[in-house]
Amino acid sequence: MHAPNPKPSLLVLCSALPLILGASLLGLGSHAWTAAFAVCSLAAVTVPMVRSKGRGAEAVLSPARIPADHDGLLWEAEVISSPGQPAAFRITGVAGNTEETLGQAAENGLVGSEYWPGHIAAEDRERVLAACLSAIQQGQEIFRFEYRVPNEQGQPLWIEDSVQVLRGWGGKPRKLRGRMVNVTEQKRTAEILRQSQKMDEVGRLVGCAVHDFNNLLTVIGGHADLVLMSMEPMDPRRSSLEEIKKAGDRATTLARQLLTFSRRHSPSLELLDLGAVVGNLGKVLRRLISEDIELVTHAQAGLGHILADVGQIEQVIINLAVNARDAMPTGGRLVIETAAREIDQTAAGGLVPSGRYITLVVTDTGCGMDAATRRRIFEPFFTTKEPGKGTGLGLAMVQEIVRERHGYIEVDSELGKGTTFRIHLPRTESAAGGSPVSAAPTGVHLGSETILVVEDEENVRVMTRQLLRGCGYQVLESASGEEALRLAETHSGVIDLLLTDVVMPRMNGHDLGEMLKNRRPGLKVIYMSGYERDAILRHAVLDPEMPYIQKPFMPQAMAAVVRRVLDGTPDPHFSVPELEACLVDSSSRRPN
Repeated sequence: MHAPNPKPSLLVLCSALPLILGASLLGLGSHAWTAAFAVCSLAAVTVPMVRSKGRGAEAVLSPARIPADHDGLLWEAEVISSPGQPAAFRITGVAGNTEETLGQAAENGLVGSEYWPGHIAAEDRERVLAACLSAIQQGQEIFRFEYRVPNEQGQPLWIEDSVQVLRGWGGKPRKLRGRMVNVTEQKRTAEILRQSQKMDEVGRLVGCAVHDFNNLLTVIGGHADLVLMSMEPMDPRRSSLEEIKKAGDRATTLARQLLTFSRRHSPSLELLDLGAVVGNLGKVLRRLISEDIELVTHAQAGLGHILADVGQIEQVIINLAVNARDAMPTGGRLVIETAAREIDQTAAGGLVPSGRYITLVVTDTGCGMDAATRRRIFEPFFTTKEPGKGTGLGLAMVQEIVRERHGYIEVDSELGKGTTFRIHLPRTESAAGGSPVSAAPTGVHLGSETILVVEDEENVRVMTRQLLRGCGYQVLESASGEEALRLAETHSGVIDLLLTDVVMPRMNGHDLGEMLKNRRPGLKVIYMSGYERDAILRHAVLDPEMPYIQKPFMPQAMAAVVRRVLDGTPDPHFSVPELEACLVDSSSRRPN
């Protein structure tokens, strides 16, 4: 750690040389030579000690004696032993960049009896002192530990301290010498990795749960639709079934939101009315914020459309609302507004390009932020909340979603004066008549072809069979890939279409489709799954060009997709919003 001292023998030789020469010239004997040598030896040892004491303790570790590649802060401490008392430590010297390592200016009195134990964070102090004493008592020569110290602003810094024990006669500890290194950034990086891995694992669990959830929703919504299609408009039981259908639709939205929040949801773009999205989230937002926060929404419908994923836009609104709630622990006012704006880049200070936007404005009366915090709020894992109270991902995800939609964010905030977020999303023109464009057909789609349905979930298979037979198709069904191969082998007639689940035990839907197409040239295939299409593609289960329908699907939507594939209509890849657009008014849901 320190530059080596000049060798004592060299000091002795240089000091003794004049005395020895003098003794020789005076004709003194060998005893005089020996005495001169001894005096000089004593001087060589004593003079540096006196000089060190005269300069003060810090001189023991002067920066000039630190190697060029030195990192951190070097320190020395003496071990103070008192009869019947545990050993204590007193810093006697330091050298290095104290401000970079400890966040403390050098003049803050680092040398002293109380600095080291007194500046260790209270939650770490007892553990660190016990570990240090234990290591000394057990005869360890070198040991290492980590602890936190507050900087001048009171923010905790993580320090890695490597300590060497210097012992005197009988192995008694005399001094400690060590090096402190600021490892706060390494700790932060490790925490980011841990949080990322945790989020990834949560995402996997959510994806599996939503897959099963979607199968159940397919059955609930599908049977409700089938019954509604067969009922008279004035049937008194109709309203009850419609409530079941509405509950299933809300559950479908919830499943999509879960995938969005766990970042397992692939964007499904559609033309959205931002005011309507805010209005539909009203109940959810009121449950998220506390009762002492007043929620005010000025969400105008009909301002124009944005091209976005509804789940992602809902996530933006919810994340901003939660952020505002946390900024108002004692209550306040949260205002959410939408507006159509034409922005002139010059007038706006150049932050937002000129153009037509639909703007979401979220304002709270909370604690606000200073300039330093505002600059960092979109950094992943940056949070001002207590440990365990936030991931620091909410606003980072908001920024990511807005950027993906070619939008812009403005933030106004001052300490004690609340915060306003303005999110500008490009306005997209709708089709003639003011309705969003949809290529999806409507109405009931009938046919007479033969369809082989392969689905390992019995309730989904039964509902799909009833739907297709109700549309006039001949239906063969199987619960597994192996059973489907045997059924296709023994069936003497034509099979026009294979409708198969993708993820099944033993044989997946893709392998089944390839085998059957080889045995029955001209066979058309539609794949279905409770997993999202992108998740299936990521695992290389399907080719991107293969027709795919995601559960939960509605009867009218499924009928439309089946008819399109059988007729060879291009682009049969339907997303959930496109499928829902296939549905007609429930009062007209009846086969022709």
